[in-house]
Amino acid sequence: MLGALIGLLLATGAILLTIVVPILSLLRAREARRIARSMADRLEALEAAVARLEDRRPPDADLSRTSASAPAEVSPAPSPDPSAPPAFQAATLSARPADVAPGTPTGGRTGPAAPPGPSVLRPVDGPTVDQPAVGPGPAGARTAGAEDLEQRIGSRWLLYAGLAAVVLGVSYFVKFAFDSGWISEPMRVAAGLAVGAALVAGGLRLSRRGLAWFGQALAGGGILTLYLSIYAALHFYALVSAGPAFAMMIAVTAAAAWLADRHQSQILAGLALVGGFATPVLIGGERNAPGTLFTYMAVLVAGTALLARRHDWPLLAAGSYVSTAILVLAWLAGPYDASHWLLTELFLTLYVVLFTIVLRDLIASPDRSLRAVVAIGLLATAPVAYHLASIVLLARHPAAWLVYLVLASAAGLAVAQRLRSPMLRLGVLLLVGGPALLWLLDLAFPRWLAAGVGVSIAIYTLHLAAQWEAAAPADERGTLNVPQAMHTQANGLLLPFTLYLTAETHSPSWSIAAVTVPAMWNVVLALAARTRAPRMAMQFTVLGAALTAAAVVVAVDGPAVPAAWVAEGVFLAWLALRERSHVVGWCAVALILGGYIGTLGLLERPLAASDMPLFNARAAATLLVIGLLGWLAVRMRADGTPAVRQRPRDVLIALVNLLAVVFLSAEIHAFFQQRIDRTAALAAQLTLSVSWALYALVLVAVGIRRRYAPARYFAIALFGITSVKVLAHDIAGLDRLYRMLTVLGVGVLLLVASYLYNRRGITRSGD
Repeated sequence: MLGALIGLLLATGAILLTIVVPILSLLRAREARRIARSMADRLEALEAAVARLEDRRPPDADLSRTSASAPAEVSPAPSPDPSAPPAFQAATLSARPADVAPGTPTGGRTGPAAPPGPSVLRPVDGPTVDQPAVGPGPAGARTAGAEDLEQRIGSRWLLYAGLAAVVLGVSYFVKFAFDSGWISEPMRVAAGLAVGAALVAGGLRLSRRGLAWFGQALAGGGILTLYLSIYAALHFYALVSAGPAFAMMIAVTAAAAWLADRHQSQILAGLALVGGFATPVLIGGERNAPGTLFTYMAVLVAGTALLARRHDWPLLAAGSYVSTAILVLAWLAGPYDASHWLLTELFLTLYVVLFTIVLRDLIASPDRSLRAVVAIGLLATAPVAYHLASIVLLARHPAAWLVYLVLASAAGLAVAQRLRSPMLRLGVLLLVGGPALLWLLDLAFPRWLAAGVGVSIAIYTLHLAAQWEAAAPADERGTLNVPQAMHTQANGLLLPFTLYLTAETHSPSWSIAAVTVPAMWNVVLALAARTRAPRMAMQFTVLGAALTAAAVVVAVDGPAVPAAWVAEGVFLAWLALRERSHVVGWCAVALILGGYIGTLGLLERPLAASDMPLFNARAAATLLVIGLLGWLAVRMRADGTPAVRQRPRDVLIALVNLLAVVFLSAEIHAFFQQRIDRTAALAAQLTLSVSWALYALVLVAVGIRRRYAPARYFAIALFGITSVKVLAHDIAGLDRLYRMLTVLGVGVLLLVASYLYNRRGITRSGD
């Protein structure tokens, strides 16, 4: 197969040198003759027109005569000569009085005669003499279009079709020659190298003669031919060993890069890039030499970065990054040995520094073309890719891992501070703090626990210092700086979250301290920031309140995580109400929903046998969540904005009541599950139905008293669910006594609710 490919390349080179180049030369000569003939015709027409105008000028006409006694009168313009060129016809017909110099004789009264001067032709609306007016009428346009199509078909399409046919035929001949043994293997390689060199030389010569694109493409084909010839000499014919083949491919890459720089050719630069990075793959071999490989790649990266900077080729730098990533991933997935982790990390650091420099230059450049934007987007992922690779390489080496976390945080924060980007600070926090937390939870080295906790505290401190340094008086005016607030909240929550989960996993006795100490610390920060940054102080207050609520749950051995999410969401919602920030409000909604769903999941779990219903950690956490959501509903009621007081508050109150009903049902089930009596299940269903109806009755009473329709609607829906349960389940599944008590109890409560409605005369329209 490769022999046929080399033969095809040889045939292509021969065709290009013997057929294409002469054809191109002939075409260029024909074009030059056509241009010369056109210029000669135009010059002849110009001379004839000038001669006719000179013959037609009156002998006594004096265009420089002035008139001082009266305004000049305009004589009728002479009719144009039909035989004159269109330009001069337009010039003659378009002469107006304004175009005649002052004092020009016009056939009326004239002043004293002045010496005769040269005529001045000043065409107003017509084209200039050297640009004939060619009327692009419909017929002319169709004729020109037909001629252009004919020229394109004759000069290009027929050429392409003929070349394709000739190449196909010659390839068949070369394949037949190879199969017949007419050309030996060394001759094939030598011929491939010769054709490649000839294509490069011919392409450069054509490029210098004005056929830049065609010549560079031809030279690129020669570069590819050289690569394939060396590859065939190494792998198919075994004419050279890996070392010389590697050196020859490096030489080809260097030559292609030099030619690209000299001729400012992106085609050759791209081929040098692809060939250079493909060389290790093409050479192959069993030897694992990461030092040589990574040094070679570093030279390639530096070279492509230099070329991209010299000639403004951003896509070349982006291609270098993509090629480096592919080659590194292939090496990590293949011959990578864990003993080379440090060498790999050091070279990856060098690569990311080089790509970051290129990215900085591209961002600083005013170029915002599509290619520049694509290159910036690709290179912007280099630090993230480096970080992910470092996680894989260093996670099994605790000392290097912990040092890397601190250095990565410091470097990322330095860039974020320079760019004044709180969103970038948030990204650095999540990219570094998240892996640090997961590493602590799955710690395989217990003696590194204290050091890991210390690094988490160091990461928090670095981010706290960054946000403190970035606080500016301008942030206290206008709208809330949402990215700044998000970074403050994320940093304030990540550390206690890390400490709490680590303590729960490795040392449960420290769990309450892991939440209580950060809560107190945020209160101190809120007091310290009151004068410097009042808005930041408010955010620390939110953190302190949320962590205090979580500490209460931890103190009773309850599930702190869902309660902490709800607490943080509630206080963030309060902050959003104060600052009128929709973004913070939606973040609060997300946190509240996450904690709410987590609380519902806790209520589905069976209660431990040692826990007492209504007096257990789960109940304490649920009641805290209900209380926090109720407090938020009160704050929303006090808000003056109808968009806050109406539907959002109604939804929140419905969620609170739903959670209360689920909590009540879970505790009833837990109470009767702890009883061994055979009638416990029947009593549980009776209690459940009556409790639901009683809760609905209380909601009806509250809704009537406060004239709050959503509470009454929820109560009516709960009455309906209770009635369906009684009819579909209780009547068929309960004993006679429990069935009677259930129906009577629910019926009485329904009557009481109806009595309340009739007594107060409440209707939907009266609200």
